[in-house]
Amino acid sequence: METYSPRHARRQARQNPPIPLSLILAHVPRAQLPILARVSRRFCAAAQHALYRTLEISTTSAAATASADACIASLAATPHLAALVTSLTVPAYPPAHCAYFALRLALRSMRALATLTLPTFDADLLSEAPLTLVRLTLLADTLPFAFFDQFLATRPQIVYIALPNFVGVPPGASEVPSTAIPYLATLDASPGLAAVLAPDRPVQRVTLRVASTLYDGLRPAALFDALGSQLKELVFVLAPDVDARTRGRLLGALGKTSGGLEVLELRLEGKYDEVRARLFPPYRGTNRVAFVPLQVALQALYKQVGTLLPNVRELRTLRLQAVRTATVAELEEGPSRLSVWTRPREGSALGCMVFPSGARWELERGEWVRVN
Repeated sequence: METYSPRHARRQARQNPPIPLSLILAHVPRAQLPILARVSRRFCAAAQHALYRTLEISTTSAAATASADACIASLAATPHLAALVTSLTVPAYPPAHCAYFALRLALRSMRALATLTLPTFDADLLSEAPLTLVRLTLLADTLPFAFFDQFLATRPQIVYIALPNFVGVPPGASEVPSTAIPYLATLDASPGLAAVLAPDRPVQRVTLRVASTLYDGLRPAALFDALGSQLKELVFVLAPDVDARTRGRLLGALGKTSGGLEVLELRLEGKYDEVRARLFPPYRGTNRVAFVPLQVALQALYKQVGTLLPNVRELRTLRLQAVRTATVAELEEGPSRLSVWTRPREGSALGCMVFPSGARWELERGEWVRVN
């Protein structure tokens, strides 16, 4: 019969390949996708899906701004392409007024949009975002209170909020409605914001961007009480000016309240290969600002983390990161640097540690082994 003929089988294979084209084209360089879109209608549909699924609109130069305006105009004029977008990043709003309105029109057609990154809070723009939006990042260093007491209350489906650059005054606990973001699971914010947004919500992953110290009013014990007992993954991003006493209090409070913590990451951030001496106790009788090698700061961090590990029994993964350019010898990193915790302890779940150089150590048969 014709149904089982070799010619029919070949035709069926061309029309319905064993591996969907969308999976293959997802690994093709973006520059090649428009070329593949001209092959056939099937290739065109798959290429458009791969090309428009994740978009980052950049305006870093005049040429990039022109391309961004053209992309926004295309999305606004072709709703079927805008409907393919699931992730949109806009680091800066387009300077042209017409491009801004085109962006609003395009957002209205993005029915599958799940992840959105914007430079600032814009109530009119966000009102066009569909209800499928569950991940929101705002890059501004300040936010109006309307974001907390109005917008969040109208978006109960949001499960991820990132405010990585926020340095303004956080709202009071009563200024955020108790019904706002009831399903929030992941939060990236300053300690002050985290203490307001996390209580009574199922937050399991938190990134704390610590730029303040105990002298600025940081209260570690109250912070971890606010984060709750459901916390599974915690990332500390420590600014260069965070002193050793503040770090010690943070880790001490963490050890007392985080019984279920499974992943812990600590990042020492800085623009140079050195960090300020404020990482350590200040010298008496002097206000001078000195600089110390990042390697010395890491040694102090190893000691503090080593005292924490015995108290966090459920911890499975530990990551230590730092910004640096100099190369540190491999022998300077490893589980032995955590002097208080040199051997696996009974009842501990820790089985993986990642050090600043990227070295990964895993526990195999009771011994720490480097796997890369």
